[in-house]
Amino acid sequence: MQRSLAPFVTLVLVVSAVSVGAAPAAADGLVSVSTTIEPSQPIPEEEFTIQTTVSSSADSSSDYRLVEAEVRRGPGGNADLVSEEGFRTVVAPGETKTVDVGATLNESGTHEVFLRLVLRDNTGNRRVVVQQETIQVIKGHPQVDVSTDSALPGDDQTMTVRLSNGLSAAVDNVELTVEGENVDVRNPRQVTASVGSGASESFEFRTTPAAETVQPVNVTVQYSFEGDRRSVDYRLRPDFTPTNDIEHPQVAVTAEAGEAGESRTATVTLSNGLDERIRNVELTAAGEQVEFDDPRRVAASIEAGVTEQYEFTVTPAVAERLPVNVSLSYTVGGERRGTEYTLEPSFGTADAPADRPQLQVDVEDAVAGASRPVTVTVANGLSNEVRQLDVSVSSPDVTFNSNARVRSALQAGGTAELAFTAVAEESGVYPVEVTFDYRDNGVQQRVTQTFDVEFAPPSNPGQITLTDVDAVAQGSSLDLSATASNVGSEQVESVVVSLPDSADVDGREYFVGGVEASDFSSFTISTTVDRNVTSVPVEVTYVVDGVQKTVTTEVPVEQTELRQASESSGGSSVPLIPVAVVGVLVIVLAVAYRVRG
Repeated sequence: MQRSLAPFVTLVLVVSAVSVGAAPAAADGLVSVSTTIEPSQPIPEEEFTIQTTVSSSADSSSDYRLVEAEVRRGPGGNADLVSEEGFRTVVAPGETKTVDVGATLNESGTHEVFLRLVLRDNTGNRRVVVQQETIQVIKGHPQVDVSTDSALPGDDQTMTVRLSNGLSAAVDNVELTVEGENVDVRNPRQVTASVGSGASESFEFRTTPAAETVQPVNVTVQYSFEGDRRSVDYRLRPDFTPTNDIEHPQVAVTAEAGEAGESRTATVTLSNGLDERIRNVELTAAGEQVEFDDPRRVAASIEAGVTEQYEFTVTPAVAERLPVNVSLSYTVGGERRGTEYTLEPSFGTADAPADRPQLQVDVEDAVAGASRPVTVTVANGLSNEVRQLDVSVSSPDVTFNSNARVRSALQAGGTAELAFTAVAEESGVYPVEVTFDYRDNGVQQRVTQTFDVEFAPPSNPGQITLTDVDAVAQGSSLDLSATASNVGSEQVESVVVSLPDSADVDGREYFVGGVEASDFSSFTISTTVDRNVTSVPVEVTYVVDGVQKTVTTEVPVEQTELRQASESSGGSSVPLIPVAVVGVLVIVLAVAYRVRG
């Protein structure tokens, strides 16, 4: 949003001392403050920003710490408070720091507000700067609404954006830009010199929606009001649902590529989407800038659900999109019907000229199945601006959430990055076809280029591994202790460790949550098991890059009770009584030996 800035104001700190008797700061401790306001003419309840720049002299012997900023209705600290913000900004000698102080005013008109800045130096002395600001709050922006004409499925539709100026003065140099992810806008930019106060003006845009339903579009309005350049964005939801009472077959037109004035083949596709056969079909094509050698085709009948194609030899006046009018008449159920279509097939050249904007495709690494950004960069190396940019992408192996992006213009030597989102179910190198339509000095051009794009996984994605696993059973009780370790370099989310329910195990689960890169979380799960269980499956699920992963590990169970029982019943087979006799004999011999000695 372009905004004019309020005049640059510089002042010196004039209020000093925290308490009575505090020594004033030295002259080299002076600090200067300047302010600008964006936007200079906000609307009611729209936040405006007082950009405040604090500069300390290079000769200063003290740092200055900005601790608080207030916007009040008057110069004193007891005046009505509009907004306040705390800061910890330190300005060293010779430094300049900028902070933003936000505020809103709810009523239109001219307002006098006071910016109060509280600073402290190294000795703790409190300094206050008060700056008066004049804010003009205007009633609002011009308003827009949208409507669409009645059209048949497959037809281009005219979308009308009506701009109403409710401001107190005229708005000048008005520019409307329209774009939509699922709506192809043929003329996305409209301008007018002025719209008077209380007046309105309508702007027509030629559109082709991806589906005949409500489709959101973004409308940007830029205008000048009393010398201030302003901009506002609206998100509208025009309804492209056909409203005709009579349904007709659908028609589409395509054309071969070629140079201006060169004959080529144009194909009209007629699809009978009605519930019954149509008879005595007559189709006629014409265009003011397209010459048809034989403009009429007929067919005895077309069954329901069947598509037929009719070829025409045509000669376009220019190599670009041109309007073609198709008239269709037919009989259905004993009733003669007719309708007309206006379509805009491209008659552009097969290859872009040698001097053309260049394309590049970049994709971020992500795990398979995750949504990842794909960026198409258009670099205009021409010496002139190109307009009405329309970039579309497609791939047989990659799914794009949205296939088209538009932009009104790209200046000479400029670049534009158009962002798409794609999902590759498996990592690999896949073809991505990029089609770039644009106008160069009024001539429609098209570039189609296929890129081999690598949809690679991260070098070290987030991954959960169980470490220090210890499963101990005592009778029918089992305690599973382990550590969920993230051995990857990116965070994982929603980690859950579970013992699946089965005939041998009473199912339990433990929610670990998120685990940072190269971090871990320890846990213990207690449950009941069959006394003879020797191992249990441990299932770990987690989410990385929005994709859920599941890993199951079979963990051996240590049966402590079974081991103790085995030790008590499985000792030496030597009888206990002979062992005792041997012990007594050893003692007797030892005593006899000592007596003899």
